[in-house]
Amino acid sequence: IGNGQPWGLNKTHSCAQVLPPYERFDKKSGWYKGTANAIYQNIDFKEVDAEKGIFTITNNFLFTNLNQFNFHYQQIKGNKVMDSGDMIIDLAPGESKEVKLELTKALSGEWYLNLMFETKESTLWAKTGHKVATAQFIVNEYQNEKTSLVGEEMNVKTNYGTVKVYGGDFEVNFSRRNGHIYSIKKNNTELLKGEVNLNFWRALTDNDRGSKQAVRCAVWNKAADYSWMGIQKVENEGKQVKVLVDFSVPATKTAKGSLLFTITSKGMHIDYSFSADESMPEIPEISLIFPLNKEYDKIEYLGKGPHENYIDRAYGADVGLYRTEIKNLFVNYQKPQEHGERTGVRYAVLSGERKISFEADKEMEFNVCPWNSETLENAPHIHNLPESDTLYVRAIARQMGIGGYDSWGAHTLDEYKNKSGVEYKYGFSVIV
Repeated sequence: IGNGQPWGLNKTHSCAQVLPPYERFDKKSGWYKGTANAIYQNIDFKEVDAEKGIFTITNNFLFTNLNQFNFHYQQIKGNKVMDSGDMIIDLAPGESKEVKLELTKALSGEWYLNLMFETKESTLWAKTGHKVATAQFIVNEYQNEKTSLVGEEMNVKTNYGTVKVYGGDFEVNFSRRNGHIYSIKKNNTELLKGEVNLNFWRALTDNDRGSKQAVRCAVWNKAADYSWMGIQKVENEGKQVKVLVDFSVPATKTAKGSLLFTITSKGMHIDYSFSADESMPEIPEISLIFPLNKEYDKIEYLGKGPHENYIDRAYGADVGLYRTEIKNLFVNYQKPQEHGERTGVRYAVLSGERKISFEADKEMEFNVCPWNSETLENAPHIHNLPESDTLYVRAIARQMGIGGYDSWGAHTLDEYKNKSGVEYKYGFSVIV
């Protein structure tokens, strides 16, 4: 109440930002979930041979033997628990030991070994089943089945302003004037609310404001809106059409890239490449934005979750198959800003009146939001966000980290910046 923001008493919000979001409160255990829990846990896990269930545990507690907790493990593929078990591990404070699990399932493809120590009973500080420490080891990383895009014969029709690529019940239209995809249709139904566009920006976070990123990285703010894009080549190969689009960012130094669209009757694959002169500032985000009709209300994704996570805030976020409503991706920060990011995404499926999938070659970052970065930045408070009829889907090569050592000047750590002078490449498919 002292913050006073809904009543106009105080337009700032810093005194409320130290509070963890309620969305991360676990009613079952009575603790907040997420990065802090993972960072401060007093048990370390080190992989020896995860496929065989072999790993090393170190007890960093000062006075507590690990036999005070229940050790639980799960062998998971997708969202299915293929094998699980419980055991008591007798390990004194400061000691380490190697543990071998008796895994009964031999699995192919990517799967996950989830490990956790849990409280056996309720205490003054936690309820029964509270996870004292967790870890995840990934086996056969990125070995996931890919959706086949092979379909029917494709056609290309070109007129003065458009390159139309179509086959079966799928159609993609490129503008010859600016190189953008401005229409994607399935069964003659339009999926887009605007052009598919480049993106080099994210809605400023409180840490971004404190480090003056808006000034330091200003060249990237509207870079996508003023970039040049041009169709360089269109090749019909029968059951697929390849469209090569080059682009460049207007700047005093070189910043350019390319997009190769491979289109079939079932969807399209996109190969993205971009680099900027090393003298340019760090790039907040490298991504493509798909403004979709707001007819999708659910999301299923295979990636890190269940809560939002970023490349420097992904501790405690395990890879898994998560399902939720799109509205639940919103994070109720006092000042609207970047939120809802998911990293390590293998694929994401949006569903509602119809379905659309985004499938990474290996992994990507992913974000779905009813507002673009400009709208989020311009809204002083949550209730100032307008109604939206669009879903802005961002398929992200890499978004920079969100935190420095403080919120009033420190930059994101160097290893989590998107530095210029580096080539950024990724690929993904859009399947309808």
